[in-house]
Amino acid sequence: QRDDWAADTYGVLPHTTYQVLLGTLAVQRVWPIAADRCYVALDMWTLTPPAERFSEAFNASSVNARTMDVLSEDLSTLERVQSNLVHGPVRRFHYNTDEALVKGLQDRIQSWIDRGKAGQPPV
Repeated sequence: QRDDWAADTYGVLPHTTYQVLLGTLAVQRVWPIAADRCYVALDMWTLTPPAERFSEAFNASSVNARTMDVLSEDLSTLERVQSNLVHGPVRRFHYNTDEALVKGLQDRIQSWIDRGKAGQPPV
């Protein structure tokens, strides 16, 4: 609910996200069907009262159109991602210098996994 953010998003692992933006609630559900396929559903509800003026109706329509544009852009790679899943997990990932924080997080997670396999508590 900050002015400098477009939306508040809440993830309920492993399959559902709730996104609240400009009086709209979007619920996205992703369910695995097979190793290389999943079912994606998105429902959106407008939480604001019906528009009384043209400008309000136009703004609501604009928000919906922009949201659909963003979603179609974000989800455009989903089919390719799913088709690659049949090849199994990624064994190696090459990071450049801009991704040092991501690499550090991956190293920390791997350390926790290794310690858990060895029966040691995480540090």
